[in-house]
Amino acid sequence: MPSLSFSIRTLTTVEAESWVSTGQRLTGGIPDLAVNRLVPTLYAPDRDPGEFLVAEGTRGQFLGLLRCRFRPGARAEAIAPLIPDPALVDEVGRSLLARFLAECWGRQIKHITGTLLLDPPQGDPEALDQLFLAMGFSDHDEQTLIEADLRAWAAPEDTAPLIWRSLHELGNIHFNEAMAAIDPADGADVSADLLAMRAAAGGSLEPQRWKIGYRDGIAVGIIIPQAWPSDPKTGSIFRLVVHPEHQEKGYGRTLFNEGIRQLKDAWVETYIGGVDLRTAPCQRLFAPLGYRVIEVQRRYHGPPLE
Repeated sequence: MPSLSFSIRTLTTVEAESWVSTGQRLTGGIPDLAVNRLVPTLYAPDRDPGEFLVAEGTRGQFLGLLRCRFRPGARAEAIAPLIPDPALVDEVGRSLLARFLAECWGRQIKHITGTLLLDPPQGDPEALDQLFLAMGFSDHDEQTLIEADLRAWAAPEDTAPLIWRSLHELGNIHFNEAMAAIDPADGADVSADLLAMRAAAGGSLEPQRWKIGYRDGIAVGIIIPQAWPSDPKTGSIFRLVVHPEHQEKGYGRTLFNEGIRQLKDAWVETYIGGVDLRTAPCQRLFAPLGYRVIEVQRRYHGPPLE
């Protein structure tokens, strides 16, 4: 069978927004499924929709789509490849991911991740999973994107109270040091993580709401709640971590409650965020929000570029 002839081009953010808002289509047309996936990704929490790689046949027919995000701290993510024809997943998908990895190489990206949409399914999840693995990505974890109405949430009394110090109080250097002490698995990535989260917060960053929790003078947990720059009435918890030596002591609930309090104090009404609901502790933590599931994602570590 002769090899399929197609080309890949970049659909910029401006093109994508104009295209979706006016109902325009690429030459040959885009399936409704692609339009439905473009709309939510264009209006991401941090208003950084990134770029879209589009695969088109020689007659302009739509063959595939890959969203690419390039973040501060030399980070990049390949998100939710969409290839409507199952027979083309391998050939078109490999080309889209190869183009993304080549762009990462050119930009000297050090940290690469991939995201696959599992529910609602976008194409054949198993074939797309094999595609990521074949391109050098490794299976990482699953995240469930949830939505909850915070207006009726009432903070319970904390059974494991903490003393709070904020980013505003500590400053970047000491906040970084505390993060590194609490989350040693993150290692040298802490500074890059903080930089990326600050960039994601944009003009909505309120450093007094990003906090380290202390018990007896020891930093035991991090909570980073944040309203979305594009929609201040919607917010997320960017990070919640309890030091490994202080887990199973109730501090996770205390950190979570403080994060939701800070979001409500910032007039956030809707919580949207990702969580691993495969674990019982996470299920218990988020159950009081009365959330609904938006989608389930599988996330991957990208291949090292050397």
